Amino acid sequence: MLTGGVSSLSVTIYVILGLCTVGHGKKIISNTKDDDASASKSLTSFYNGTVSPLANLSSIIFRNYDSGVRPYCTGEEEIVDLSVDLAVRQLIDLAWRDCQLTWDPNEFEGITILRVPYSRLWIPDIALYERVSDEFYGLKDYPVQLHSDGSVEYNFPSTVQVVCNVDVTNFPFDTQVCPLQFSSWTYHGLHLNITSNNMAADLSNLKENVEWIIREGPAHRRVTYFESMPYPYPDVTFNIVLERKPGYYVTNILAPSLLITCVAILGFLLPVDSGEKIGLELTVMLAISVFQLLVADKLPPSSFSTPWIVVYFNFTLFLSGIASFIQVIVLNLHHRTDQQMPEWIVFNVLQPLATITLIDVPGFTACRCISKQDENMIKQKIFIPEDAQLWILLAKCVDRLGLVLFLLTLSVGTGIIFASF
Repeated sequence: MLTGGVSSLSVTIYVILGLCTVGHGKKIISNTKDDDASASKSLTSFYNGTVSPLANLSSIIFRNYDSGVRPYCTGEEEIVDLSVDLAVRQLIDLAWRDCQLTWDPNEFEGITILRVPYSRLWIPDIALYERVSDEFYGLKDYPVQLHSDGSVEYNFPSTVQVVCNVDVTNFPFDTQVCPLQFSSWTYHGLHLNITSNNMAADLSNLKENVEWIIREGPAHRRVTYFESMPYPYPDVTFNIVLERKPGYYVTNILAPSLLITCVAILGFLLPVDSGEKIGLELTVMLAISVFQLLVADKLPPSSFSTPWIVVYFNFTLFLSGIASFIQVIVLNLHHRTDQQMPEWIVFNVLQPLATITLIDVPGFTACRCISKQDENMIKQKIFIPEDAQLWILLAKCVDRLGLVLFLLTLSVGTGIIFASF
């Protein structure tokens, strides 16, 4: 309660003192019947009995000035040269020359610069194409700096929202280019000639962002002609080059997803009779789905390009699904101990898989070509395992073959996806 009372009191005192200070001793005398020489002496302001040259200058140069009319001083049509410069720190700088607002500094005690309110001057109507906000924030809130030769500088901080096309193909290692196109909405090039002095955005006072780095902001000037219009329409475009900082995404999304994908390999290393093989693969699939949702929340919706990281997540998700399917087959084969293994599976499936995966099956040789006598002995199961053991060996062969195919597919697919960006 005490703090609120003190705060209100201080504001009230400030306003009262301000009014008293500004208004005390001020006296404006106007004499429109005398010539310009006498007017420059009579149109003066007194502050504590002293002459105010700034008020005298302001009264004289704005006596017949209309802020709603483009500067026009000669008998011929005159072009207003406007310079648009941008500093990427919420700052926009406009500069042009108003031929109607010139004076001789020697006649006004050497005054070369005059700061006047925004509403008193003619201001070029500069439009930022593709902007979302209705107008420039702060455009009408700051004074304009006027020089004795008629040149005008208007420097004001502003925050603008624009629509930029974003290519997220290489997310989070992407670089975006956001064009800021400035042009007049009312005047053509024969009335208002737009250019830029520096032809690049000023990045010296740039505030550091946690996600983006602004590398450069080159500008270029373009003149457009329309079929129905005989006049040129110039514009200045600043191309703001934004580079994303990938550290956050690499640490919190990419690295964990790679680790979880590698965990899927452990499912093949568990014993074939372990029911956790399927549970582990399904857990990996769910974890990859969560990371995919996290990435989707960070990306703008786009139907023109697919980020490589989304392609990678879909690839690992599909691969984990295939691994789960293989584990289902392995467990199904392992638990067929009460069934007799057909001979075609023994000779056409089990024997080739055992040879490929280097699993030793009693009664089989490394060579597929065996004698008729040995084949009859195998059929009679003279020196080979029982059906239960054959199913277990077949499950091991499928499990080991799945591990090899998983590693090979993961390595090749990851290499292709990472090399594509």
